[in-house]
Amino acid sequence: MLSDDICRSDFIENYTFFKTDGHTKIYKDFIDKTDIGKKNDRISEAIELAENIDYCSKKLISLIRRVLFSRKNFFLKLTSLDYQLSQSHKINGTTYIMLNNKHNHSKNEFLKLQSNINLLVTENSDKSQKHIIKVLKKAPYPNIFYRFFNAIEYNIETFKKHINSQLLQEVMQIAESKNFSPESKEEIKRITTILINQFPYTIPSKVGYN
Repeated sequence: MLSDDICRSDFIENYTFFKTDGHTKIYKDFIDKTDIGKKNDRISEAIELAENIDYCSKKLISLIRRVLFSRKNFFLKLTSLDYQLSQSHKINGTTYIMLNNKHNHSKNEFLKLQSNINLLVTENSDKSQKHIIKVLKKAPYPNIFYRFFNAIEYNIETFKKHINSQLLQEVMQIAESKNFSPESKEEIKRITTILINQFPYTIPSKVGYN
């Protein structure tokens, strides 16, 4: 299935038995044989597959570094940043910070936001929170808020060690001040309320990089 350029994307997106079907070695080989010279879609599929099987390797991190420091399109870079967050506990701390610092001041608001979301799980979290607030205050559309919430929700156990409900409350207040549709504001409020109830109000003790 992985050799079929037409079916591969649907397979990686929809298949649900990656961790139990006994083909882990095949998946890892596909991932590690993917290099920067491949088409963007192939690289993106390799990264998504790695996240599906919870796999992290030196070859893959090297590929991600090359993607982030290249002229590859921002969608592929965003996929790389998403993967890093999901594997933050496996990536060397210094490497993780270096990779995310590449775009934490990017002109692309989505790359800047995701880089700083990723850095929330490091010792630089206070500075990253300020950058996130700045990005959201300038955001002219609700999609960038949804990206923030999705990142938190999908990695909630990791973030519980590093942020508190005060940040989420501030984000909700920013959204309420925006000229978004009533439907978007209501959806943001609904999501934020759910998340707030899962985080402590007080600032957690600094636990460093985890």
